[in-house]
Amino acid sequence: VNIGFPVVDVLPSGEFTLTKPPETDGLVCPASAAEQLLYEIHDPGAYHVPDVACDWTQVSITQAGEHAVRVTGARGLPPTDTYKCIATHPSGFKFVCIGTIIGHDARAKGQRVGHTLLARWRQILQKAKHPDFTDSRIEILGSDFEVTVRLSVKHPNRKALEPLVRECATASVSMAQGGMIAPGTISPVVSAFCFLQKKSKVSCLVDVGKGPVACSVHTEGGFVESASKHVVPIDASAPSGPTATTKLRHLCWARSGDKGDAANIGLIARRPEYLPFLRHAVTTERVRMFFQPDCKGHVERFDLPGICAMNFLLHNTLGGGGSSSLHADPLAKTYGQRLLEMEVEAPLEWAFGMAK
Repeated sequence: VNIGFPVVDVLPSGEFTLTKPPETDGLVCPASAAEQLLYEIHDPGAYHVPDVACDWTQVSITQAGEHAVRVTGARGLPPTDTYKCIATHPSGFKFVCIGTIIGHDARAKGQRVGHTLLARWRQILQKAKHPDFTDSRIEILGSDFEVTVRLSVKHPNRKALEPLVRECATASVSMAQGGMIAPGTISPVVSAFCFLQKKSKVSCLVDVGKGPVACSVHTEGGFVESASKHVVPIDASAPSGPTATTKLRHLCWARSGDKGDAANIGLIARRPEYLPFLRHAVTTERVRMFFQPDCKGHVERFDLPGICAMNFLLHNTLGGGGSSSLHADPLAKTYGQRLLEMEVEAPLEWAFGMAK
């Protein structure tokens, strides 16, 4: 309830202590700090901000007291000579409807309802001589007994979507028993266009209430390459003895987020001795296949041995990302917890012993 926001005491060396105000809620420990470090990053050896390229590959986080951790090893590399920029533009409209189905075979019923509604909607478009949807998505969230059905489509013409609002009622009265689909809503799609702009072409002004004042900033850059290229990862190691099937959540923590249309998932080993096995078991290809059919691009893996972690970057995964996406989770907030349900063949003593 009483959220304890972070307090950072930075030393001239760049090392710092992370804590929170006394008598506030929350937990400050190496695991929670490492989760935040991995939140919404891509390459930890080259995280670009205007005045520096951050290198977090050798960061170490240790407990320094109750609700306090010491963070060391972060480095700064010369920045690039460009700014990261983003512009937004209108990109048509989307229609989203959500409903619930309860009962046996709820998932199968939800899929059937979703595909049936989508087919009916396409018939409506054809009869009105509208082109097909530019994108569509059916998501079934929940167990075999109770699911949420989320059906969404995109179209450049709002009028093409308006008849769909009343058509949702057909699912509640004429399809699977025990289900109801709400009418749904139409909203504009705002898409992002990301680009790089030379710093030398951007004027910098500061306004503190007395009008803008020009200021000079360094524009020459100097960045050469990512520090990740020079990281020596922990060797991957397969189990040499008896194994048992267990889930990743018994062996590591996770934090995930979005980078445009890419999803990032940071995995942190609960114990240093787990990391060689995790590098063996959790490969880029296995992660890519685990997130099918959504992951349509390649997957990169970056190593952060200082915190016993790996960061996975899943390209072309979020359906455009942000407000452009039809996904229920367009920001990849749930991806880390989803990956923790992946099953692996781990050493027997880890699967049923201290890991839990």
